[in-house]
Amino acid sequence: MINTNIFVTEYYKVLKLIYSHQVELAGEIYSPVTQEEIGKELGFSKVKANSIVKELIEKEFITCLIRGKYIVTDAGIEVLKKINL
Repeated sequence: MINTNIFVTEYYKVLKLIYSHQVELAGEIYSPVTQEEIGKELGFSKVKANSIVKELIEKEFITCLIRGKYIVTDAGIEVLKKINL
């Protein structure tokens, strides 16, 4: 079972932002947002956005294709569904 407590605050906001900015291009679905854009959109510093994104990657809720392109994993989607219920 996934512990969703960390997503009640900034973690959830970043995960949801990445998910909501997804596009499909050449058969791939990803979110083309930079950490700077995440910070500006959510009112965080770039350093804070970087820290949150890094932890989301470490916990396997998102993956990074290349700089500024993120994919929300199945685990990340599950968290979003659970919190939105």
